[in-house]
Amino acid sequence: MFKGILLALVTITAAPLAAQNFEGSIRGVVRDEDGVVRGAAVQLTDDDTGLIRRTRTTRGGEYEFADVRPGSYAIRVTMDGYKTWERSHLRLGTQAFVTLDVPLEVGSLQESVAVTADGAPPASTASVGTLIDARSLDAWPSAGRNVFVTAAATPMVMATGDSRFVRQQDQSNSSLISLGGGPRRDNAYVLDGVPIVDILNRATFIPSFEAVEEMRVQISDYDAEIGRTSGGVFNTTARSGSNVWHGSALYQDRPSAAQAQSYFAARNDLPSADGYYHLAGGSLGGPLVHNRAFFWASSEGYRSSTSRSTVLVLPTAAERRGDFSQAGTTLYDPLTTRADPGRPGQFLRDPFPNNQIPSSRLNPVAIALLPYLPLPTSGTSRPAVADLVDAANQITGKLTQRWTDRIVTSALFAWYGSTEPDARFYGQPVFTNAADPGEGALVRRNHMLALNATWTPTDRTVVEARYGLNSFLDDNRPASFDPGQLGFAPAFLARVPQTTFPSIGVAGYGGNGFLGDRSQQTATYYSQTLSANVSTLLGRHTLKTGGEARVNGVRFLNLGGMGSYNFDRAFTLGPDPNQPSASSGDAFADFLLGVPSAGNISVSSPIDAYLDYWSGFVQDDVRVSSRLTISAGLRYELETGLRERNDRMAVGWAPGDPFPIEVNGTRPDGAPLVLTGGLRYAGVDGAPTHQGDPRHAQFAPRLSAAYAASDRTTLRGGYGLFWAPPQGISADEYGSGTPGYNQSTSYVAAGANPFLPCATCSLSDPFPAGFAAPAGNSAGRLTGVGGTIEFVDPRSHAAHFHRYSI
Repeated sequence: MFKGILLALVTITAAPLAAQNFEGSIRGVVRDEDGVVRGAAVQLTDDDTGLIRRTRTTRGGEYEFADVRPGSYAIRVTMDGYKTWERSHLRLGTQAFVTLDVPLEVGSLQESVAVTADGAPPASTASVGTLIDARSLDAWPSAGRNVFVTAAATPMVMATGDSRFVRQQDQSNSSLISLGGGPRRDNAYVLDGVPIVDILNRATFIPSFEAVEEMRVQISDYDAEIGRTSGGVFNTTARSGSNVWHGSALYQDRPSAAQAQSYFAARNDLPSADGYYHLAGGSLGGPLVHNRAFFWASSEGYRSSTSRSTVLVLPTAAERRGDFSQAGTTLYDPLTTRADPGRPGQFLRDPFPNNQIPSSRLNPVAIALLPYLPLPTSGTSRPAVADLVDAANQITGKLTQRWTDRIVTSALFAWYGSTEPDARFYGQPVFTNAADPGEGALVRRNHMLALNATWTPTDRTVVEARYGLNSFLDDNRPASFDPGQLGFAPAFLARVPQTTFPSIGVAGYGGNGFLGDRSQQTATYYSQTLSANVSTLLGRHTLKTGGEARVNGVRFLNLGGMGSYNFDRAFTLGPDPNQPSASSGDAFADFLLGVPSAGNISVSSPIDAYLDYWSGFVQDDVRVSSRLTISAGLRYELETGLRERNDRMAVGWAPGDPFPIEVNGTRPDGAPLVLTGGLRYAGVDGAPTHQGDPRHAQFAPRLSAAYAASDRTTLRGGYGLFWAPPQGISADEYGSGTPGYNQSTSYVAAGANPFLPCATCSLSDPFPAGFAAPAGNSAGRLTGVGGTIEFVDPRSHAAHFHRYSI
């Protein structure tokens, strides 16, 4: 992704920013009336922790404190023959790079010049952005207390997701944000210097306001440290403890009496579900050992009840018995389907006598499913209101240890968990109904660790190292249910991968489904990051170099279930199924007969897909004059193609390979029709073990300049080439490249006569000949009309296929 030349004139009030580290820097020149002062002692003191860093000015009078953590600082400059110069309460924000020149006056060390801060010091970087600090977070109204969505209140930030889902549990929606006109879901999210994005480029952990010291929304970045984004960076710093005890407590309530009744509930004289919202949290931080060890802990959780309403369309009691005499539509018996002697190629059907399905024809599984379906309250309608109870909790803890003035470490641990149900309309909350399409919940859990170490081996060199670990469970859990009581064929029950309620769709009936609608899909997104960088002051030059290694992956398992079966009115249409009457057929009648029009069942092998990412950079920040700073850098990035740890994936297509299915046919010229083409599997016959064609020469040059035209105006300009991560990827796409390891078998609805239901299969036993098993587990066999396909692991070279036709 190319970010072209961008020249901008902005005021100094737009906060400066730079790379993906969360620290900033303070640099400047010490002068007297005759020129620069060499060898002056410069001391930087952290107001919160007492940490002291020292350096001396270079031959050119330059000094710099690199990789300074956000906070409040005091600067003190001393030199024999000069008055002591002091400036207190200098606030350095996340990724703030400031210039502070010091004028020394002749005098004694016992004399001092105290400088009171008056606005922000001039910037020494071309990058711009907006700083959101803890005070702003406390003051701004926020319905979901989502720190990333809050950034939409700042310039050049647009949140494009659903405005309802702005909670800390809305990872996907929180990533649909455009920074500076860049693509959605193409931003970097960093917490204490550690990336917190998954392989889908979502922010997996959304820290609470109580855990955030400040966040810099970086829009235009030109430092070579920035990478893997074509949008911007949400650079967040977690709160740290200090020598002073601090704490907070909060409670938020949204009384149900103040909430309006939902539209459908009011129209149908139904009470809205009792709605409530309770949020509680707090924080505490302070010293463990004065001036040495500090901690900060925070917690936040909420419980909310929201309502959804709909009008269910349900069959009447008579229709459940097969009696459609009052339905206003004519049912035709699919078993009477026959050729029309007067119209070659056409078919006829006879109606059911009295528009009633004989009890002997009712499918036993369909009858067993009916008790799980509520009855209508008027005609075929049933107004319904669902009460959704969301629950989320978050805990963070941070320890900061000052071993010496030259070595400081910190460790941040964060945990988050939420349970989010779907809308349940079938009898809830009176009883739990496993058949309700909304039964079950989306369960999410996150564990995050960020370790930082800063070492200052000399007065002019700073070394940083950090490690990050992130694990995000995204678990779609169905309700527990034993389908053995529904009357399915024992052989079918013995083969299904997971026993849950089957998913039944009946056209024109139900609300957000008919019966069941959820199979368990478990995804655990994980990442690990190891990075280091070195910053050295050499005269007017600040040299920075560093590198990063990262892995982003997902362990995905579709546990399947009893399969999905859809019914329309195809098999009860008539009298001519080719040109049926508009008032014929009923999808619920097809359901009672147990003849689906379509269906499938999926079986999956565990998939562990991942991407490796390496990067390195070098950058030189040159202070040409007291007003002009120029930065030049070069970054290198390499992101491998998608891999699977056990090579359970296809990596390409071989057009010349024999096609695995033979067909009986001829070409127009009379020659036999021979199909070719086949998948290439990872590591087989010389195939690569990754998808795609990773580019190895991904260099990214950066060049920028910042010129302080006055104390209040800075001109900035920059050029940068950026390589973006994969965009627009969904979780399902990581399974799409694994044919043979994610197997889906389709239900055979009809035989040679497309209007006659399959004679050997029905809802009771939808796959009498079995269904395909995934490779890497055990060989499976799929049998259909006309032949058999056997399937085994495609990497074993033992796969063989028989002729197959339908």
